[in-house]
Amino acid sequence: MKDAIASLNAQSVQGLVLDLRNNPGGLLDSVVKTAGSFLDGGPVLYEESQGVETVDNAPAGQATSLPLTVLINHGTASAAELLAAALHDRGRSIAVIGQTSYGKGTVQAIIELADKSSVHLTIAEWLSPSHRPLNDKGLTPDIAITPDSTGRDLELDTAIQQLQQKLHPSPKTALPVATPTAMETMPPVAHS
Repeated sequence: MKDAIASLNAQSVQGLVLDLRNNPGGLLDSVVKTAGSFLDGGPVLYEESQGVETVDNAPAGQATSLPLTVLINHGTASAAELLAAALHDRGRSIAVIGQTSYGKGTVQAIIELADKSSVHLTIAEWLSPSHRPLNDKGLTPDIAITPDSTGRDLELDTAIQQLQQKLHPSPKTALPVATPTAMETMPPVAHS
């Protein structure tokens, strides 16, 4: 992540769209490190188990002032949801855009039995930095958008518009929806 951010900084990127759509999540420590790239340190998530709460803090990152929007959908789950929630709750994202995420916010212990079947036990729950549970509820976007039936990426268009409004606020004129032609004239905005 450090190399990617250094590359973006070298290109004078002015804003970033973090696309977490259809991301099923990953390892918890990766989420903490990734969130830390965009945060100035502090909590990324809380884990609650048997009445005991622990916090996972991020180290301070190198892209803490780069304007950022986050895309999510029903396929955004688990650790990816935690990342989106952390950036939202910590005020780091201009907007979370898309559809409500999957809602996987628990930790399971998998116990393999003698017959090679397994038992999955929920042993903890993850909470966002504002102590919001995600399990079975998901993360609700700030700007809800129904996917376009023609395949046009309305979520990405909206994310770019939000970044443009942040970078170049103009109370008198509305910004155009980003199209391939319009995007050629816009300052660089990274999408990952």
